[in-house]
Amino acid sequence: VKRSVREAFFDSTWETRKAFRSPTRCMSTTRVLLYSREEENLPFLAYLMKRGLREHPESNDLLMFHIILLRMVFVENSEAAAQEKMLKLSNRPFSFPQSYLLYALDRKSKQMSGGEKTGKGAVSAINLMEFDAGMEKARKGHAAALNGMRQFWRVVKKRSKFSAKSSHQVEDMLMHLSRYDRNKEIALKEYNWLLEKYPTSVALLHSYAGFCDHVLNDYKEAETRRKQALSLENDAAGMGSSKETEEAELENVANRSAATSESESSRNTMRRFLDGMKHTIMGTQVAEVKRLHDRVKIALLVMVALATGGYVFVSLFLFEDVARTNLRGVEVSGLFRAAGITGTFSLRTQHLQALMGEHDKVPKTAAAIQNAYKNVLRQHWNNYDNIPSPTLENFYSSPNIEVSVPLGGGWTTQKFSYWTLVNDFARRMQEASRGTIDSIVSSDYTLLNQPESKRSYIFVLENIFRKILPVFEDVADLYGAEVVAFGKLAAILVLINTCLNAFVVICLSVLVMREIIFNIQNLQYAYVVCCFAISMPRTFSNKIFI
Repeated sequence: VKRSVREAFFDSTWETRKAFRSPTRCMSTTRVLLYSREEENLPFLAYLMKRGLREHPESNDLLMFHIILLRMVFVENSEAAAQEKMLKLSNRPFSFPQSYLLYALDRKSKQMSGGEKTGKGAVSAINLMEFDAGMEKARKGHAAALNGMRQFWRVVKKRSKFSAKSSHQVEDMLMHLSRYDRNKEIALKEYNWLLEKYPTSVALLHSYAGFCDHVLNDYKEAETRRKQALSLENDAAGMGSSKETEEAELENVANRSAATSESESSRNTMRRFLDGMKHTIMGTQVAEVKRLHDRVKIALLVMVALATGGYVFVSLFLFEDVARTNLRGVEVSGLFRAAGITGTFSLRTQHLQALMGEHDKVPKTAAAIQNAYKNVLRQHWNNYDNIPSPTLENFYSSPNIEVSVPLGGGWTTQKFSYWTLVNDFARRMQEASRGTIDSIVSSDYTLLNQPESKRSYIFVLENIFRKILPVFEDVADLYGAEVVAFGKLAAILVLINTCLNAFVVICLSVLVMREIIFNIQNLQYAYVVCCFAISMPRTFSNKIFI
């Protein structure tokens, strides 16, 4: 039982019957129970707070702690708001931290209510101001577009006859039509921005549904947005599957279905009327536009055919054949150069192995040299079968390369073609690797009494750096020159193809501009709309204007 201060003072047993001797104990006990994080403890937690408030009603800290629990734990926003209001209306003195806590609670409640409106939960004040400003701008554009539409049809309704239509009335129609278009774009842009940022706002979805229905004439999108808004409302209200909820849902569906059916009926009536008279409204201009469209399609097909044919030719006949052959020649020439240097060092390794007594390694090195130069011969024959140009063919067959060749006990100079030089060099490399251990370790390098393997070894040492490697460099340069020449040819072909496409584009542009010069005035949106409204029967325009 709640006691007054006097009764509590004269009641000697009052202190013993208190559950909490101080507000601090009540808050500490409540916090300990709250931090157990068990929802079944919430009823007992509420009882503890009520008991504490009954025993210590004078504590501001306990009252504020109770408001925090109502908002954050029990989610009783209405009761928390009532408690805050009573606390503000009371004459209690508050310390600075307590005043700031009241301010924070008030700010939090406003953010929560604003979050419900934007569909985002708790939001900042800046977001709330941003949403309100966007909605106000969108609704102003929405209302102005509807007003422009009404004013347009009001002018149409007031006309007497088409022949008597004065110029200022047409100017009024154009002015209202321009105002309608401008405000529609403003509203649509603002709605799209708001929907992207606040897609779960029920108020925004309802407003945009009305905009789609009345301004954009898109009843399907309007119905979709209304269903989305209703679903969000049901989720927010926590609607279950009770009988009352199901009946309310069925009633809403029936109402929406009736409204949609009525809207659909009026739209279908208007559509049938317009289909019946559309051939009389700018039929000649429509036929001209169709012919222009067909010519543009033919010109585009010609342009695509030229571009495709040109690039297919370049790809299949040039890049596939000439380019690959030249690039492969450059690559192989580099490999020949590397093979010459590697073979020379392999022969040196073979001689060192023989001199150092590693006789078991000599045959392995010889086998590696022979296999490498078998591949060189095979690639050389393949290159000869695929010579890409007369210049390289002349280089392969002309005996213009001078090389020193051992003959008897001395040296003589012979001329080789590139074809015979590579074959002879590969044969001598293989022969040099077949030398015996005795001939390899022998220090006698006179030509007269040397076996063929030693003579081949001497030939390699004599010519590899001075005669043969420079020839390999010359071949690589020739293949590189072929690549450069091919690049210039490809650039010329691409330029020709581009010029042809540019010519087709220019012809297409001239055709389009020539046709548009005669039809541009008739293709204007405002002109079409005004002609349509003027040519419409007056009784029908009266039905459209509401």
